[in-house]
Amino acid sequence: MHPGDIQVVDIVENKRLMDKRNCVVFSQKGSRPLPNKLSGGDLDGDEFFVSINPSIIPKIVSQPMDFDTEKPIEKLEPVTMNDIADFIGEYITNDRLGQISNLHLACSDFHPEGVEHPDCIHLAKMASIAVDFPKTGISASHSRKIKLDTYPHFMYHRTKKSYISEKILGKLFDAVENPNLENDRILKYQVSQTGRVKADPRFLYPGWTNYLKLAINFFSQYAWDIESLIDRYRLQSEVECVTGTIVSWSRIENRSTGQKLGAVQGRKKFEVSSAVSQAMSEIISYYRMKMIQVTNINKSEPKIDIEAMDSKIDLENKENWKRASAWYFVAYADEEQRRIYKADWAEMEEECEIWQDDTYPMLSFPWIVGDILICILKSNINGKN
Repeated sequence: MHPGDIQVVDIVENKRLMDKRNCVVFSQKGSRPLPNKLSGGDLDGDEFFVSINPSIIPKIVSQPMDFDTEKPIEKLEPVTMNDIADFIGEYITNDRLGQISNLHLACSDFHPEGVEHPDCIHLAKMASIAVDFPKTGISASHSRKIKLDTYPHFMYHRTKKSYISEKILGKLFDAVENPNLENDRILKYQVSQTGRVKADPRFLYPGWTNYLKLAINFFSQYAWDIESLIDRYRLQSEVECVTGTIVSWSRIENRSTGQKLGAVQGRKKFEVSSAVSQAMSEIISYYRMKMIQVTNINKSEPKIDIEAMDSKIDLENKENWKRASAWYFVAYADEEQRRIYKADWAEMEEECEIWQDDTYPMLSFPWIVGDILICILKSNINGKN
């Protein structure tokens, strides 16, 4: 929130720390800890974003805000249940963090100076106090009155007038809310003359055809699950399921009220997006378990453990490579490639119909085991096959 929350520092190579992975090691030297400069971090579960990309490193670095925590209110007498009840009441009454954050967002978009505007600086300080309120008992009270009559359109304010924001958040919002799908570079897959994507042979490992029949079976189940998810939340495509980003809210209604969600507050949208993401995570976990169960067909069926899921799939097992290649082929093969293998699956007529139907591209299907596909790609690029 404060412009000084982003700092540019030098990376120091220390051989004693070379065994550390996926963590940040801060120096104990200096007049002020670096985490404290970053939104007043005190390493009690804080998350940090680190980048060495020169294109997003700021050329001008602002001084960090003074995040000295207010001295907590002390009570010398023993704490009673009445004290706890009073504190809960005060917390409910004085919990203004959400209001402060929303006002800071609106002010930073409204004023040309952005987060450098004095109102934003003040709100950043208030937010810091509000975050520590449960620990200090000191509430964030506005010493200055900050009021906006208009809000940026992406905030969907219910009572204030809105304006079209020309800043980056407004542009990102418009790109998602009203996407130009025909010219979207991300959705421009490389297609064959038949008008659909074509399987890249670099993702195919010798012997994969032995598992094509099973792959078609799993693919048809997966297509059914995704279509059910699309129908349940009235989504447009598989892309919305995979990303959890709803492209068009105007098509989605609250079934109890009939209200279009395109005009409601962000909380309801967040709930829908979260529900879609959760459902998709369960689908991915289920089919990764299918891969594991096929691998361990002679063993007792393992219990689903999402935390350990990636470690359970043996990336060195070449049979897994063949299975993953078959999964990839059924999702990406074009009409010409599919025609070669069609005759072998006459006994799976229903599944083959789904496989041949271009309304079910389901390109996300093989990337459930994307870690295996990457192994295959690396192997083929290195010339091992």
